[in-house]
Amino acid sequence: MYAVEIEEDIKQEFIKVPEFDKFNNKHVKIIFMTDSTESIPLKKNKYKLDDLFGKLNWEGDAVKEQRRLRDEW
Repeated sequence: MYAVEIEEDIKQEFIKVPEFDKFNNKHVKIIFMTDSTESIPLKKNKYKLDDLFGKLNWEGDAVKEQRRLRDEW
């Protein structure tokens, strides 16, 4: 495993990735940590669709319907 640790004062939404070439086109895990004890709420999904799983059934040809909707454009 190859890891790089940086400390930076964040003043904008973009952060320059050091040694970018080593990470380009690779899956990485990014962790943000702060000294503050205040928790920062993350955006939650507005819609909870778990209760619909397995309850909706499609009757018909899905490909035909998809083409019909596309052709409306």
